[in-house]
Amino acid sequence: THWVNQKPPKLLKKEDGAFGLEDYEWMEFDFSEGSDWPVVGAFAFPKDPSLTFSCGFACRETLEGAKEHAKDEVFQRLGFMAEEEVQKELPILQPTPVFHLEYYSYPESYLKLKEWLVGPQKKVSLSSIDRTKIEIAILKEEDDLCLVKAFSEELITLTFGADPRLRGVLEVHPIA
Repeated sequence: THWVNQKPPKLLKKEDGAFGLEDYEWMEFDFSEGSDWPVVGAFAFPKDPSLTFSCGFACRETLEGAKEHAKDEVFQRLGFMAEEEVQKELPILQPTPVFHLEYYSYPESYLKLKEWLVGPQKKVSLSSIDRTKIEIAILKEEDDLCLVKAFSEELITLTFGADPRLRGVLEVHPIA
């Protein structure tokens, strides 16, 4: 598990069968590090791979409010996905919302997510990057705004799809 320059999320709750979901393992995490408001992710991991995985995220003024709204998101997604068939294989990579739903419907994908959330924590720091080797290009200037892009051979560019440089490191999400 890798968390760049921040603490990993804090486990708030882990319970089998929470909220009447007998066939699920329920987990809630606090992702609030660096945020002024509480940010919660709730996850319903199916015990049976034929069932649908669900998750929900929320940011509210209070931790209880964020937890409640994240829970509602989980139930809403379960409702939408209830009649959908669980993926038998990884879907073809596409930059679409449907791809994300199908990707996390595949048991191997949501199990990677679970491992990423609760697995051993290995902190990655950007402090080792030689900032003198970063070049900045101004792409557009308008009034008081400026759009820039940073270039460096030491940085890994955000890409859609599997980046071979990240194999086994940051593969929890299809965008790496």
